[in-house]
Amino acid sequence: MAHAIIDHLRMIGGDARLAPALRECAQALVDDWQGYAMLSGDASPSSPRSYY
Repeated sequence: MAHAIIDHLRMIGGDARLAPALRECAQALVDDWQGYAMLSGDASPSSPRSYY
């Protein structure tokens, strides 16, 4: 689940249609969620994906 959240935050962070504050917040949360994924034992990296 953490990797789905990471992917979603990356999508939000890269969407120029959204407010800059929202994009910055999403980008800042990616590292936190990557840490949660590692703590949960899921060491597989969530690779950045291009949605556009």
